[in-house]
Amino acid sequence: MTEVAYDETWLAKLPTQTLPEASRRLPLHEQFHKQARLTPKNIAVVDDHRMLTYEELNFRVLVLGEHLRTNFDIGLDVPVGIYMEPSVNYVISFLSAMSAGGCFVTIENAYPVDMIRAVCSDAKVGVVLTTRAMALRLQAVDIPVFIVDHNFDTVTALVEETDVSVQELEERRLAAPCATLDNLAFMVYSSGTTGKPKGIANPHRAPVMSYQWRWGLSESGDRVACNVFYIWEAIRPLLRGAATYSIRPDQIYDGPALCSFVERHKITEILFTPTLLQNLLVQTSPKTVKEKMESVNTVYLNGEVLSRELAQKAIKTLPHVRFINLYSISECHEIASVDISLLDYEKEPTGFCPVGYPSPLTPPYILDEDMKKVKDGEPGELYVSGPLLAREYLNMPDTTASRFPENPYTEDHVQGGDCRMYRTGDRARMLPNGMLEVLGRCAFMVKIRGYSVVLGAIEHALVNYVALKSCAVIADGAEGSEKRLVAFVVRLAGQSQANEPVDESGKPKLMDFTIDQSTGICLDIQKKMAANLPHYMVPTVYI
Repeated sequence: MTEVAYDETWLAKLPTQTLPEASRRLPLHEQFHKQARLTPKNIAVVDDHRMLTYEELNFRVLVLGEHLRTNFDIGLDVPVGIYMEPSVNYVISFLSAMSAGGCFVTIENAYPVDMIRAVCSDAKVGVVLTTRAMALRLQAVDIPVFIVDHNFDTVTALVEETDVSVQELEERRLAAPCATLDNLAFMVYSSGTTGKPKGIANPHRAPVMSYQWRWGLSESGDRVACNVFYIWEAIRPLLRGAATYSIRPDQIYDGPALCSFVERHKITEILFTPTLLQNLLVQTSPKTVKEKMESVNTVYLNGEVLSRELAQKAIKTLPHVRFINLYSISECHEIASVDISLLDYEKEPTGFCPVGYPSPLTPPYILDEDMKKVKDGEPGELYVSGPLLAREYLNMPDTTASRFPENPYTEDHVQGGDCRMYRTGDRARMLPNGMLEVLGRCAFMVKIRGYSVVLGAIEHALVNYVALKSCAVIADGAEGSEKRLVAFVVRLAGQSQANEPVDESGKPKLMDFTIDQSTGICLDIQKKMAANLPHYMVPTVYI
């Protein structure tokens, strides 16, 4: 793995109203353990089945962390897979992986088995933490599995039988090699151009500093509801003594159910993609949304372009709420933000909201094809720099080098970071008021319900698994609205059962399929693709 050196003067540039400087130098799990000692009786995590205080959560994290360290050899930068739905067990799992000295890898529930196997192999996962409900899907994956809602009770009982105190567990943890800000905290996988997911390796430094900036924008709510971008949102409250509330996947897409969840738990902060917010406002009357979301004071909007129409509708429905449009990318975290109530909507000519004022931690550059700066106000490709950049794309040195080139403009901003920049692939421009406006993707990547999807990866998978001569995939729908994937396919002619084409693994391709000419639905191809791609990458219309 690539080693990157940083200039610590960046720490002095963080908002002064956040944590003391000593805490800002601590990795994520160390900040959690420290917070647990400060607020042991505060509620820490809640889901539909249980609630834990900081004291109770800390004990479970220390127990499972030691078990991972001693039984699965989890140590510095060793990945622990997590495969489960958002829940209290998920929080226990990612904190335990980091507390053991390692990092965690999010394995999406939408992944088919072959993709789960590929991710675990690529990341060299030491063990996968899962639940009984999900464990059956891992039987075909040759990797050690620990079922948190089953095996954990046995481990805890052994600890209690030996009468080991929390202090002893803490001493054992500190006796092992301890992570620094430069060690890995987590890896997330995103769509790749060939269908193979790319592992984005993020050190502790990036989220630690990014959270500091977020707290400067808005103090963390005391009851934070989390589902979208779950790991990113679920960790942050636990570093400030607040509570993380896990929303089930079926609840986040059900407007009335989500409103009831918010009302029942008196949620004060939540994040939506614009598509999810639009879904809420369509499914539920404005009167019901306002009444049931009375406790909410902050809503973050992230993952997609925000239309002016949706922004104004949200402000009108929930006038007591502060809406913050947040632009972030997995490879470099938060880039810009703005309180959308402060925008002059009459002067937004594109119909979309700017993503806001750039963060000083991720200085932006708008460059042309030769990486030269464009004139003020002109569009170009957005690059960002600073200390929040990911370490690398795991096991992909060429891709890392092309997407994280050397920064030729380091003299333009405060020194820090690693002299690299990240090529986002977004077209953008700087507005006269100093805000950043994102105009769309430069080429082949689109956003589908907040997920970054490379269209070429879908095209590659279609040609690989279906007997096609060629295909092209587009995202149909305007920016700011819910898009659908449309595949234009050309059958492979002249094939027979005796001359059956095979995919890259040697298995027969799908030859017989029928497209409904009136609807464009092809259940045969959809079923084949659903077995090999996440659900959000499967086209819904075929032509």
